[in-house]
Amino acid sequence: MCHTTLLDSKFVEFLVRTDEKMAEEMRAAGCTRCGSALHLNSFPRKPRGMPPAWTEHFTYRLSFDCSVCSKRHTPPSVRFLEQCEQG
Repeated sequence: MCHTTLLDSKFVEFLVRTDEKMAEEMRAAGCTRCGSALHLNSFPRKPRGMPPAWTEHFTYRLSFDCSVCSKRHTPPSVRFLEQCEQG
């Protein structure tokens, strides 16, 4: 396996676009509790151990809050290699 692909800036951009697509799908679906609109409420992250050029893409995690019941909705992320439950 060639690891130079993982160091390419286009790969990081692909990860960011993938996260944004999954986040937009979650936002379009609305709140799982009450069905209301979701508002962007990303939270900060502290990236460690990566090239400085990538740091800007890893300083936040996309997340939403419901406009009515304030339930937090955090979509799955390929940048942070984790999946969050919606319920």
